Amino acid sequence: MFYNARWYDPYLNHMTQPDTIVPDPYNSQDYDRYTYVRNNPIRYTDPSGHFSCSSDKNSDEYCPGKPNGSITSPPKQPKPKPPRGEEQNSQNQNRSHTYTYDTMELAERILPFSSSQWGAASLFFDEVALTLDAIAGIIVLGHVALGTAGTLTFEGNPTGASGGYIMGEWNPATRGLVFAGNVFATVATQIGVIQAIKDGSHRNVTTLTVSENNISISSQFRISGNVMLAEGLTALGWAAQPVSLSLPAQSLAVQNDRGKIPVPSITFTGSIKIPIP
Repeated sequence: MFYNARWYDPYLNHMTQPDTIVPDPYNSQDYDRYTYVRNNPIRYTDPSGHFSCSSDKNSDEYCPGKPNGSITSPPKQPKPKPPRGEEQNSQNQNRSHTYTYDTMELAERILPFSSSQWGAASLFFDEVALTLDAIAGIIVLGHVALGTAGTLTFEGNPTGASGGYIMGEWNPATRGLVFAGNVFATVATQIGVIQAIKDGSHRNVTTLTVSENNISISSQFRISGNVMLAEGLTALGWAAQPVSLSLPAQSLAVQNDRGKIPVPSITFTGSIKIPIP
């Protein structure tokens, strides 16, 4: 808010520019040059900008002459430039405020590391998941080989390769490796989402404008195609218990992290205006 001489911030509850003088060097409250009339505007006024005036005739700070203790009308001063970081205060002259929410800007402020570093971490976790699935696949192939060998060695063996495959898939070691791989893949996917938010490929920008007559909200959502693919492959990995399905899905996830599978992004844009009666 502009008060002819200085700007006032109602959220900080004090002036955003210091007073040019210390009105009373014998009063410690006057050394806080960002306050107005010692934080007591009900009792005091400061019409000249040089000292506090009281309307109480019995007070030592009583200023006679005009109502509310004013001596003279304050001189008209040029409007100063708003302080740095307070540019939105000038919009009060037009009685409108604009607020913007940007996930990319928010991520830059609160999340450490760069988008490339988050991408490297996502690739690492996906490669670990792929390695675990590959080991599980080797176990299954070993059981298939044993089942096939049993069929050839012992005539009438009913199990064979199919029996070996089933036993390999339900081997506790295989199940444990697949489960651990899915955990690593899930972590990789979440890290990939952070990477996409940091580089702006997965982004939401929402702008709220409040004026005297209406409230306007406009928003743009950009959904990364590679993030959607990664989440779909992770869900498939949890749903596809057989290694024969989990291993190919995880291989695609690694290629997706390496940028080998370009998937276009999807953008949604919308706006709404609410009139204020």
